[in-house]
Formats: sequence, C-alpha cells, structure tokens
Amino acid sequence: MAFSVRYTRKVNLTVHFICSYYMASWGTIYLQ
Repeated sequence: MAFSVRYTRKVNLTVHFICSYYMASWGTIYLQ
C-alpha cells in the first residue's frame, strides 16, 4: 500500500512538473 501511494505521488509530481513546463513554454511564446 505504501509503495502504491509513493508511486502515485511520484506520478502526480511528474505530471504537475510537465504541465507547469508546458504552461511556461506556451506563456513565453504567447508573450513574444
């Protein structure tokens, strides 16, 4: 159970990082 929670948390963190990266990239393109 602990492994599952840790894995899910890692996946959520990765997805959040990727989303933030894409949002920042699109924001930069839009501002230019």
